[in-house]
Amino acid sequence: MATPHTGLKVYLIRHAESSNNVLCSQDPLHYEDVRDHDPALSPSGEEQAKQLGEFIARHPDKFNLFEVHCSAMYRSLLTTEAICKATGMNPEVWVDLHEVKGCRQQGVAYPGKSRSQIESRFPNFKLPSEVTEEGWFLLGREETEEEAWDRAKRVWSRLKEMSEMECYQGKSIAIVSHGMFLDFLLGRLCNRGMKDPPRFVFYNTGYSLVWLKKPKTIVHFLDRIEHLAVMPLLYRDGNID
Repeated sequence: MATPHTGLKVYLIRHAESSNNVLCSQDPLHYEDVRDHDPALSPSGEEQAKQLGEFIARHPDKFNLFEVHCSAMYRSLLTTEAICKATGMNPEVWVDLHEVKGCRQQGVAYPGKSRSQIESRFPNFKLPSEVTEEGWFLLGREETEEEAWDRAKRVWSRLKEMSEMECYQGKSIAIVSHGMFLDFLLGRLCNRGMKDPPRFVFYNTGYSLVWLKKPKTIVHFLDRIEHLAVMPLLYRDGNID
């Protein structure tokens, strides 16, 4: 039987700065024409991910991570790799954590990295059956925002189930995901409409803490970046639109 007084703490983390983030900052009007369907991290993003991993490793009592989950998108895998290099943990890929609209470029959907590509580059990552040799984003078209909104509901339902399982009582997990999808997740938590206020914006590697326990879920804080010496683009530009 679950212990309702402890529940599960969930750290929500946005991936580090990607090459797409840089392109969007440089030329937002033409961004959709030049974006990569599955970008790597920028040099600044690589450093951000390293700083986050080292920060988590230096504060084991603060984070006390039991598991690390991430999307199958390359920028999320790379961010998670830095965390797990610092902490010695073996992460798990959770396909439903991917960004809204999926892997896409100029209106064309791409399947994402194949199972063998991920296993070769990230050998210590646990992969679900949804990651196949054909890839993992196999919708054949861009995901609609409404479909992503439904997906956010699925993720919260799964997290609630986990928070009631005996093996997760008193534990903390980290989820490495994406800016718009994290907004949808918190939107579901707030019981808002898909595009109604409040909307949430996240810095690269910003981390938030939500505690799922009975009788209520508690949001402890949102989007902390005190671990960073290399500031995210949104912070440097002074623009969060």
